[in-house]
Amino acid sequence: MTTHSKPRLGAWYYGWNIVGVTLVIQAAAFGVIVYGFGLWVEPWSQEFGASRGEIMFGVTLMNIASALASPLIGHALARYPIRWLVVLGAVLMAAGLVAVSFATGFLFVLAMYMLVFSIVVVLVGPLSASTLMANWFDRSRGLAIGISAIGTSIGGLLLPVLMAWLLLEYGWREAHLYLAALTLVAIIPPALWFIHNSPEDKGVDPEPPAQVNHEEHTIATPQTPQQWTTEEILRERLFWVLCVSLGLMMMAFMGLMPNLVPYALDAGIDVTRASVMITVLAAGGIVGKLCMGPAADRVDMRYLIWIAILLLGLPTVLLTMNPGYAGLLVISAMVGLSSGGFTRLIGATIAIHFGQAAFSRVMGLTSPFTMGIGLFGPPMTGYIYDATGTYDLALNILTGMLVIAAVVTFFLKLTPAARR
Repeated sequence: MTTHSKPRLGAWYYGWNIVGVTLVIQAAAFGVIVYGFGLWVEPWSQEFGASRGEIMFGVTLMNIASALASPLIGHALARYPIRWLVVLGAVLMAAGLVAVSFATGFLFVLAMYMLVFSIVVVLVGPLSASTLMANWFDRSRGLAIGISAIGTSIGGLLLPVLMAWLLLEYGWREAHLYLAALTLVAIIPPALWFIHNSPEDKGVDPEPPAQVNHEEHTIATPQTPQQWTTEEILRERLFWVLCVSLGLMMMAFMGLMPNLVPYALDAGIDVTRASVMITVLAAGGIVGKLCMGPAADRVDMRYLIWIAILLLGLPTVLLTMNPGYAGLLVISAMVGLSSGGFTRLIGATIAIHFGQAAFSRVMGLTSPFTMGIGLFGPPMTGYIYDATGTYDLALNILTGMLVIAAVVTFFLKLTPAARR
């Protein structure tokens, strides 16, 4: 029989250690792989003679492969010790960085992003972190998910600065070797020391359950958790509502974010001031995750998702009005707030509706659909700009997609049995 340690009144709950560790791990991985990617564009272009479009294709390949891998990894997260899956992700990441440092052609770099780093961002990213939050928390699940998720934004604030220094001091190849060493140190020790799949796995009492509000439109956890099969998940209406709503929001975000700096440059804003917009966006992402996560524990999810859609929709409208630099900073902040919030809301909704046991599988199954829709954003925006010389038509299309997302979100309703 497992002996559970009884927490004292006011005692520290071990689950918050898990939150801190996942924050650090996501910061290390996403700061290097995602936010720091742009730093290598010019060195790779000079080294391999690759065009900017060819280099950016690496991000597309990585996202597609990640979406395809997510269902399998989500299934693995439900069956195996998550600490070892995270360690596997760290080893793959370090190996991939070392391999890239010895690349003799850009096709090899593309292969690393498609075959290796795509797996890494799933193993050590929001899917594994959200699974741990769902396993460890009940009453504070939304807050825990929100705090853990700011790791990706913190990585975007801090790691590119270090990477730029390494690039200037040692060149891109040696910089990759240093980043590989940093990966092993920053991820593997805390993962092995702190991560446990659940309170039962650690041998401590779980967090006390939430006080369930039985008012209309409040999502309630069934008293007897349903054991969801993959077929049942795919037949569930809520699953498809989430996929379409999140997918359309991802399409708008992915269409906006990489084009904010080019938009500013076209408006005559210098590179230094334009780069501040990305910092503001990352900071907005942190605030969005911290605010939306706790709100998910108390407010109808539909209202929160509509707020996220509004924060993303206003920029698509304002950008057609040629705002000045101050306006672009406000727009960047709104995009960050929205992106920081809506993915956390989806995770919290899945945890509440499908339960802890099915959480990782449901999250994994959503990725191919949401990323499949979202990946239309960047090429659509780019091709329309190339054809017309302006972003206006693309922005209008993205606005229309967000209106559809808002309508679809209305159907995020509970069955009478779930409201009981």
